[in-house]
Amino acid sequence: MTCVRATLIIVAVAGLWGTGCGSESTGSDIGKPAELGGKDVGVTPEAGVKPDSGITPEGGIKPDGGGANTVEVTYGGNSVKVDLTKPQPVTVGGVSCARLSDVALLAFPGKDLATLTADFASSDGFMPGEQVNCKGLVPVAGDKLAKGYVQLQGHRVVWDSDLGFPGCLSVKDLAKIILANK
Repeated sequence: MTCVRATLIIVAVAGLWGTGCGSESTGSDIGKPAELGGKDVGVTPEAGVKPDSGITPEGGIKPDGGGANTVEVTYGGNSVKVDLTKPQPVTVGGVSCARLSDVALLAFPGKDLATLTADFASSDGFMPGEQVNCKGLVPVAGDKLAKGYVQLQGHRVVWDSDLGFPGCLSVKDLAKIILANK
């Protein structure tokens, strides 16, 4: 009798397990529309908005929580984080940007940029002055910051084409602007 009971229990458990296997989600179908065989879990990503991108679904910039939309500006041993949504935005090549001169002056109001130079660092530590093509161009004269921009999404540095700066000055994911006296 014990052997029969054990067999029945095993068969019953196997039957329950077997009925659930084919009908449960494997994870690859979650979020797909039901008409494509997916499971509707009630989550719909906003079109064109990546998680933690700093951009709202409506296309605006999310309020800064301390890192996503800030760039650190240093000068004379002082460091200030600047919210990139604070300067008046400008459109460069169809992309919303903050002018580098505005970012620097928000950090250190009243400074005469013509008396300063600027170097840059990306979030991964890249510094353009370390590149052969950029030697002699970096540090950049502070008055040229009015012709430089940081994109609000992605933090790429772009420059007016009349400056003729090489690609190494188009720092990706700008994290820091380093100001110094000339």
